[in-house]
Amino acid sequence: MSNKVFKNPKLRAERISRSLTGKKLSEEHKRNLSKSHKGKSLRNFGSFLKGTIPWNKGKKGTMPIPWNKGKKGIYTEETIRKISEAGIGRKHSEATKIRIGKAQMGEKNVNWKGGITPENHQIRTSIKYKLWRKVVFERDNYACVLCGDRQAVGHKVVLQVDHIKPFCDYPELRFAIDNGRTLCIPCHRTTETFSRKSAIL
Repeated sequence: MSNKVFKNPKLRAERISRSLTGKKLSEEHKRNLSKSHKGKSLRNFGSFLKGTIPWNKGKKGTMPIPWNKGKKGIYTEETIRKISEAGIGRKHSEATKIRIGKAQMGEKNVNWKGGITPENHQIRTSIKYKLWRKVVFERDNYACVLCGDRQAVGHKVVLQVDHIKPFCDYPELRFAIDNGRTLCIPCHRTTETFSRKSAIL
């Protein structure tokens, strides 16, 4: 049986069905099958072959045991260190992030529910918005433009990017770099447009 057929329950069921078509089992064979299945529930066997229910539904402790369960010392300390170091500093490029975002957008996303997310939320969680925010932070050197406060060891500061001309009133300036500024939360609260109740897009 090919690997493709083996992995696909529907193809496997079709193959088994074809191989048994027109064949009659002897009485001895039937008795042997009956003995081998004694005490086992075959109620859902047909559904299992069609792939409509999981093979382990309602059963506990039926998952395959991992090959390394209970085995200690499989990897040497040096191997563990190499695996750890290989992942340090690995980051996707901006182009890759955009490509991944597009590949998982809309109906292609596993959490798609028919387009119920408000447009405002979609924009603020988009890659484009995140890149705009990052550029504004870098331009302002990750410091509040009003008070100069910044993150330091033992001094936590939460920075936000504020739209100088409001997000909802000027859609054409939403991603304009000069329309953004870095503010700490206390300074952001003093602005006229902070938490303004604006109409949802």
